[in-house]
Amino acid sequence: MTAIQPLPAHGGVLLDPNRFRRELAIRGITAGTVAESAGLMPNTVSRILTGQPISVTTLRRIAKALHETPVLPGMDELVLGGAPIAS
Repeated sequence: MTAIQPLPAHGGVLLDPNRFRRELAIRGITAGTVAESAGLMPNTVSRILTGQPISVTTLRRIAKALHETPVLPGMDELVLGGAPIAS
């Protein structure tokens, strides 16, 4: 499965929940933290974690928030290559 799958019929995208958890983990942040940084409601971000589609606008806001949050030194090595992370 790729990280992003378009859903043209629904006008949204699906993100890989495990990849998203990994991105949070290597930054040492929670879904709530990224929601706050992106100016979103926590339930909007939790849609990613439950495999539900999000809008392209939401995707852009989350991508910006993740881009602005640096990866913690050494965390990318601790959280190995896309391995599932328990929620």
